[in-house]
Amino acid sequence: MKIIAKIMAGLVGTIMALSGIYFLIKPELAAGSAGLTIDNTFGFSSIRGLIGGTMVMTAAFAFYAIIKNKKETLHTTGMIALAWTIGRLLSLFLDGFDAASIRGVILSFGMFVFIVISFRLWEKAEKAS
Repeated sequence: MKIIAKIMAGLVGTIMALSGIYFLIKPELAAGSAGLTIDNTFGFSSIRGLIGGTMVMTAAFAFYAIIKNKKETLHTTGMIALAWTIGRLLSLFLDGFDAASIRGVILSFGMFVFIVISFRLWEKAEKAS
């Protein structure tokens, strides 16, 4: 059960890492696919730092938990995914409905749920042994 938990956390970490690297390396393409526009150097910096950097570091917490066998570190990954979900939901209510935004809500909430399930399976496996 612990291996399933680690695979689930690793899947979330991989999605976050790949997405984050995309925002770091190709911010203009990543921003466009996210519905954002960049018109100056500060925009590139914000996309790379605030989005790409946050995503890569969130992935790092998931990978750290797996490698160092510290399931509690998944709390950080999960809380960030939950914060993304809350921000997206807030946008739906304040800015209006958009089908692309719904996909974002589902993706970020799905990552949060995967992390919660991963943590619980891991915890159950440790109690069983």
